[in-house]
Amino acid sequence: MKLVANSKVDAFSFDHSVDLEYANTTLLNKKITMIGNINPIDLLEGKPIDIRRMCKEAIAKAGSTGFILAAGCDIPNGTPLENLQAMLKTE
Repeated sequence: MKLVANSKVDAFSFDHSVDLEYANTTLLNKKITMIGNINPIDLLEGKPIDIRRMCKEAIAKAGSTGFILAAGCDIPNGTPLENLQAMLKTE
């Protein structure tokens, strides 16, 4: 995380296993936009209500700094459209 914080990148995509609260506190003063970190397997196998809950939690953990909600890796083939829509519509 310190390598990312000391890099000169504007944004960094985090896998679903990264703790967004830790990433946020580490990168907060570095002005690095965080991208990610919804588990792609949860997107594949979960229900829309669960996806929305996970997305709201991720947004809360990311804090008030720059954050782009996205899958924490590639989205698996066969992911239900309803789950992707639930992620995209979460505020």
